[in-house]
Amino acid sequence: METLKKYGPSERRKETSLNTFSTLPLDILFEIFVRLGPAELLHMARANKAFRNILMLHQSAFVWKAVLDAVGDDYPPRPQEMSEPAWVNLIWGGPWCSACLYIAYNIS
Repeated sequence: METLKKYGPSERRKETSLNTFSTLPLDILFEIFVRLGPAELLHMARANKAFRNILMLHQSAFVWKAVLDAVGDDYPPRPQEMSEPAWVNLIWGGPWCSACLYIAYNIS
């Protein structure tokens, strides 16, 4: 109980709701995940270690494929040597370099 005194009410509420969400059964989590967009799924994979462990498993590739299929043909096809999470990170992951994490600026 002493650790709860360090946090304000809003931090405690956020921590509790995320912990509750990550304890749902896998089939319910997968149903939620396949309804997200690629960027949102990537954010979920980065939210905490539990989600990362679930979404980065080889057995969870169907979630990434379903999310990419739902987007349609608005993006180039994924190279065969790249995994679905790596492709989502490249396209929707933000302006950071995946090798050095340096912010890449758009030069037009």
